[in-house]
Amino acid sequence: MSRSLALILSAVVAINSATAFSLGTTSTPQPGNVPQPVVQVSLSPLPPPPGGQTVVTVEVQLPSGFYQDADSSFLNFTVLNDWPQPHPLAEGPLTTSTPQTRRGHASFQGRFTLSRTVQVPPGPQPSHWSVRFSYQICQIDGACLLPSQTTIRVNLAPTPTLTSNPQKFVGQTAHSSSSQFSGPPLWAWLAALGAAFLGGLILNLMPCVFPVLSLKALAVVKASGENQRIQRLSSLRFASGEAASLLLLGLGTAAVKLAGGIPIWGGLFQLPAFVLILIVVFWFFALSLWDIGPRFAPSLRSAPATDFANGAVKVLAAAPCTAPFLGPALGFAFALPAWSIPLFFLAIALGLALPDLLLAAFPAIFKLLPRPGAWTKHFEQFMGFLLAGTALYMVWIYENLAGSSAMWVILVLLWGLTLLFAGGDVLTKNKRPWIRRLFFSLLALIVLVVGLILSQPATASAVSQRPSPALVSTSATSASRPLPAGWKPFTRQQLQQALAEGRPVFVDATAAWCATCLVNENGVLADPEVQQAFKTSGALLLRADFTRPSTPIADWLNEVGRAGLPVYALYVPGKDHPHLFPELLEKQSFLSEFSKLLNRP
Repeated sequence: MSRSLALILSAVVAINSATAFSLGTTSTPQPGNVPQPVVQVSLSPLPPPPGGQTVVTVEVQLPSGFYQDADSSFLNFTVLNDWPQPHPLAEGPLTTSTPQTRRGHASFQGRFTLSRTVQVPPGPQPSHWSVRFSYQICQIDGACLLPSQTTIRVNLAPTPTLTSNPQKFVGQTAHSSSSQFSGPPLWAWLAALGAAFLGGLILNLMPCVFPVLSLKALAVVKASGENQRIQRLSSLRFASGEAASLLLLGLGTAAVKLAGGIPIWGGLFQLPAFVLILIVVFWFFALSLWDIGPRFAPSLRSAPATDFANGAVKVLAAAPCTAPFLGPALGFAFALPAWSIPLFFLAIALGLALPDLLLAAFPAIFKLLPRPGAWTKHFEQFMGFLLAGTALYMVWIYENLAGSSAMWVILVLLWGLTLLFAGGDVLTKNKRPWIRRLFFSLLALIVLVVGLILSQPATASAVSQRPSPALVSTSATSASRPLPAGWKPFTRQQLQQALAEGRPVFVDATAAWCATCLVNENGVLADPEVQQAFKTSGALLLRADFTRPSTPIADWLNEVGRAGLPVYALYVPGKDHPHLFPELLEKQSFLSEFSKLLNRP
């Protein structure tokens, strides 16, 4: 690939990261200069009667511009008896003041209260109890802070300074208590960075990356017939393309975070324009491998920037889906201060590029590969079909985003691009290589611009036919993909209602642009044995389709601590938090884990 095309791809990564990462919602850091809620605790009666009951009330004053979800699993408090060792007291159910309705679900703003009845142990009483209050506040129309906790020490005997209201004891405000944000401990950073590295390494094996690996496979095959210096340079250039692209994404994410945006991994693929760019790029590669137009496929000597650009394309292809370890690491990273986010993207880059770095460090590996020959041409053409298939898969994604009319416009343009390349190949046959590359790059750019212009009316029509914002807030439906039998669109109301009825709930967060999601859906979740297990358990099956931007789904991803897809969560009645399954499902492991969680044989 030419140097100019490599620069264009790098610019695509940087520019789109600054726009698409603001499409979702996830946690943001909670630095010390962010205002925190003021918390007060009162007991009635006071002092608490030994062997009797007392009502503990937590009164919370939220800072201006923030709200607290009423149904958040992080909103709670526990009363601890500190003598002889801290231990929780028997508690009744939690009651709250009446919440407001915000974006289709309940939330608190300003001042609100929580209360519960506590069983007082018999015998002598300690001098104080501790109330451990947990919460997660969010900026109005902004991001959520990290889940936090504050412990408030409450004296059990009235003091002269509180005689005017002997039943109220003011605890520490959250911003001066143990909930003050000082950053996660060092071990948590190291664990998250290690998870990011492992996630990047495993990402090489995920379905979304398979087609693009054909470019690397072709480069490796060609390098097997070269000297060790060229082999090292080829692998290092490919790794550099991966690292530079991920670093640009990390810097773009940090910039969006500083500007008040909200990062979501894979949000790029919610932009029709970005998907259209990838369609043209992949089709461009496929035509090159079929010898239609100039040589833009891997060529070690004639185009030094080829491997770098291929590494960038690999990153773009990997962006729509996560891998094991990567989801939790991204959720952790996006909840940290903006300056730390690029560190995690570099850790992902190191894992993603590790195979290339090993090839550079040990070029003797190339000797194990067959030397290039006549068979290489057939291999190139086969790789071209893989890339063409990827482009057509992207066209299907484009249909889900922009509608079928826009899809047909793009298919016609791809056919036109092929004819233009075939004709241009004849016209520029005797021209210099750089002239040919410039000519065909301009052709592709013109087709891309025409595609954006012609598909815009169809895209606008498809967008206008989406549900209204109020309806989207209720239904959380963000795409037009039909639901399989037995599944319902994700809504918070259905989730809460099923749990209140004692019914388990399984949530599948997916998207048309997530190849791993589609593999899991068709290979595991649609399997008859798995469907029978769902039916036997009586679980409510909810599908959160995040193909298009959806605030309720983004809020839910934030709540479960994930920043990318896929996410599989099982809610079991009586348990505070959902169980999250691995990103890549295996049928027997999934069935075993599912049955174990529901205590079924």
